[in-house]
Amino acid sequence: MWFCTYFRAMQCFVNVALYVSKWYCYRSMFFQGILQQPGDFLKISVPAIIYMVQTNLIYVALSNLDAAFFQVPIPLLCLVFTFYLH
Repeated sequence: MWFCTYFRAMQCFVNVALYVSKWYCYRSMFFQGILQQPGDFLKISVPAIIYMVQTNLIYVALSNLDAAFFQVPIPLLCLVFTFYLH
């Protein structure tokens, strides 16, 4: 369950490392993006953490409920979020 989330995070780090050819550039880019700009980092990390928790709760709900009952709340979830955004 948590493996997919960690795999996505590692995939992002690998993609950035492939984009930046030298290790010291990657390290300075990483520290510049996180430590020198903590406000931007928090703006990005809060929705990411909420998405991660939501995804893991969906996996837990799917493992504990039958599929027919589970398919009803998910479209309602999208509909409720749409109303909250407007």
